[in-house]
Amino acid sequence: MSEIPRLAVTGSNGAVGGRVARRLADAGVGQRLLVRTAGDAPDLDRAVPVEVPDYGDFDAMKAALS
Repeated sequence: MSEIPRLAVTGSNGAVGGRVARRLADAGVGQRLLVRTAGDAPDLDRAVPVEVPDYGDFDAMKAALS
């Protein structure tokens, strides 16, 4: 059985993205939150990495998604 990859959730500080992030966390799915402001990321029970990439910078986005 293969391991489920970590998912990137963009917009997790918004209504829809935050709900998606919470449901993924409740299901035990590994994730990384990409937000514009780290303080706006949802407070999840599990330790979830929060990234604040420059969305206009390809290399920064590539690094955030790696």
